[in-house]
Amino acid sequence: MEDSLIMKDYIRAHGVSNVLDLGLDELKEEYEKTIREGIKYYNDLLREDDSNLEFLESKQKDVISVLKKAQTTDEIYEILYEFLYIYTPTDLIAFMAEIKMPVPYNRLQKIIAIVHARVQDEILDEIKRDLEFLPPQERETLITYYEGMRDDIISLSKLHKKYKSGGTLDYLRSIAEAKLTIMQSFLVKDLETEYKPFYDNSKEKRTLIGKILEISGIYTKNELFNMKINELQVTYDEIMQQVLQKEKEQQVIKKYIEIFEDFAGISEEEFKNYCYEMQDNVTEEMMGEIISHFTTRNHFITNKINNVLSGRSLSKTSFHIENYDNN
Repeated sequence: MEDSLIMKDYIRAHGVSNVLDLGLDELKEEYEKTIREGIKYYNDLLREDDSNLEFLESKQKDVISVLKKAQTTDEIYEILYEFLYIYTPTDLIAFMAEIKMPVPYNRLQKIIAIVHARVQDEILDEIKRDLEFLPPQERETLITYYEGMRDDIISLSKLHKKYKSGGTLDYLRSIAEAKLTIMQSFLVKDLETEYKPFYDNSKEKRTLIGKILEISGIYTKNELFNMKINELQVTYDEIMQQVLQKEKEQQVIKKYIEIFEDFAGISEEEFKNYCYEMQDNVTEEMMGEIISHFTTRNHFITNKINNVLSGRSLSKTSFHIENYDNN
């Protein structure tokens, strides 16, 4: 009843007017839809590219005229550091190709690569500090997303400027906390999908993946990371069952190998009974392993086992034929 009231109040606050007319299933469907729309809006806000945002005063500068003034390597470093927030490395190389620079072209490429990496790290570090107070599930997911944008310094600069605007970080934190609470309460099945980087880095998931890779070569690491934790647990349990079953089978195989290797110490009747017992208690695959073991080591034992089992088969066939004739 309390959950129903929470859902009604929530969707009413988000513009749904006919809440009293909704049955419980319809209410849940409308509530989940409203939540998903809110989460999409929040995600779009954190990922949108606001091309009209003015983020550096130097954007209006004439880059070529500034580059022409560079006389030393240090000056080139400073200019590139400023303009790599505005232009891509490819653009800057193209600009410098039009003018005479005080260092060779190959060295310019190396300088740009060094400065570009520095700017990338600085912006990403600043964004990580901005997001420090978000819930860890949201923070790790967003940081992974922005790390994937590492080469797009311009967009990252815009994002950083947006975060720094008045009250934005407090607003984002409150929305992120509300989103997490809602998902943990009502969209549990979607948690790992929504916060995949967080769960991929969790001790539970990494431990399960490590265990599976240790006991089986069926899956690649990437395939396992694409599974959810509950899927990994089921997979691990199934593989462990197979491993334990295989171990039991190997113990049985070892038992009969040891018995037959000591054939000189047992009577013909005991040997025959062990053959019958083995035939009744092992699979064809296990039988094949036992026979194969002796085939490569002692043909006499292989022939002796085969003769006993062949004789038993003939005996059974004769018994069935005799019974059939008597009937």
